[in-house]
Amino acid sequence: MDNFFSTRTGKLFIGFLCLLFLINLVSSAPPVSTVQQFTEGFVLKYPPQQTLQQNKPFEFEVHVFNVSNGVPITSGVGCYFHLYNNTGKHQLELYDDAVSHNFDYSFDLTAGNFSRAGEYAYIVQCNNSALGGFVEVDFDVTSDGNSLINSEISNDSKMKFLWLIIILAVGFIAIGLWKSEKNITMLGNILLFAIGLYTTINGIGAYKNSYTTIFSLTLIGLALVITAKVMEGWLDNLNNV
Repeated sequence: MDNFFSTRTGKLFIGFLCLLFLINLVSSAPPVSTVQQFTEGFVLKYPPQQTLQQNKPFEFEVHVFNVSNGVPITSGVGCYFHLYNNTGKHQLELYDDAVSHNFDYSFDLTAGNFSRAGEYAYIVQCNNSALGGFVEVDFDVTSDGNSLINSEISNDSKMKFLWLIIILAVGFIAIGLWKSEKNITMLGNILLFAIGLYTTINGIGAYKNSYTTIFSLTLIGLALVITAKVMEGWLDNLNNV
């Protein structure tokens, strides 16, 4: 008897299994920011951080440069950090006038500042007695730290793809049983087992709870039962040779 994975059916299975784990995530838009447009003063640069995880602390950092010549400003400047929460209210103000890591004006925010998911914003303004500058940045806080757009598109794509594979698996199993083609039945069976294992670990779309676990274990259990039946038929054929 030919090895299952060397048959045409086995090769098709390998292709479908690879597709299962190659679900591409759609990149989301960059964060919105506003900076001043002056020929004199300071320009503030910051690491782009579009999305933060809910109930997790975070350190915001900015570098300050002279806008006229690009020279970094590491002393003689005070920087204020203003946080606005998901309702648009001013939530927190911090101050830093001493750089860390040679260039960073930094602001440590505790997890309690991000207790609610939603759209947030912050403003950092730095100045001395003669010059100043500011930056305003919008960002999201989500339960998993993934961007809202990316999560919605990704979860919707995963749901559609998973249901497509389940339909294919059931179709292969039905055709295999109807035509007594054990290889085709086994292909659908392995796809069903792979879906059950994948959803047990990752959930279904945006959901992972006791209901999705029961659903996943049901798929795995069904796949194991069918596997036992197919193997029993193969053993009977071998004994009859």
